[in-house]
Amino acid sequence: MRFHGLDVRIARTGRAAVQMAEEFNPVLILCDMMLPDMAGLDVAQAVRASRPANDVLIAILTAMSTDGLRELEGQTTTGIDLFLSKPLTHDTLLSLLSKLEVLPRPA
Repeated sequence: MRFHGLDVRIARTGRAAVQMAEEFNPVLILCDMMLPDMAGLDVAQAVRASRPANDVLIAILTAMSTDGLRELEGQTTTGIDLFLSKPLTHDTLLSLLSKLEVLPRPA
């Protein structure tokens, strides 16, 4: 993402991610489903609670099967915009960023 001109921040824990989202004002949060200190779903809830405008896209990365993802998407109302299967490919990430219109336009 840095190669494409984006400012990237990395948090190693859920608490750090929530704090960073408050300070950094990201456009996109890519969060693993399982973090050392909290679940990605809890991170999403905390970020949404601290950002009432909901101006950030939250994507959760998980190793779940496609069927498991469909079931989770149907049950989740935590403010998650997208569930992505691991491993996240470069092409999938670029497609997502293009849809968000966050990639700098070529000169």
